[in-house]
Amino acid sequence: RINGPPFKGFFVQARDALTNEWIGEFVKTKEVESFPECSAATHNTTPPKTKMLLTWLAPRDRTGNVIFTGTILERYDVYWSEMVAKVVPTVVSPGQSPVTFPLGQRRINPGLSPVGPLRDHRRG
Repeated sequence: RINGPPFKGFFVQARDALTNEWIGEFVKTKEVESFPECSAATHNTTPPKTKMLLTWLAPRDRTGNVIFTGTILERYDVYWSEMVAKVVPTVVSPGQSPVTFPLGQRRINPGLSPVGPLRDHRRG
């Protein structure tokens, strides 16, 4: 979940915590565009957003930890890049609905374990 003051867009990618490989895929919705070939998701609407819920599907043939990396664009001159959230894996049995993982807020959610820097980029 991404939430906070209005933002224009986002780009999120899922990676294996050990190998840094792209893994899994995000569910496409009317507000979320999914790119399974690179385990990424982005916005597909132009109005400002204050929250966005992303659903990620883990690969069935893998186990381990996943890291979500991303960029949040508030305006073209204000954005946060290299945001990283580590999520403790949850096992889902076949037939269960997909699990949603919190990505964090504009700034790294204290409930998540940061494994990388959060950078505030402001031009001008």
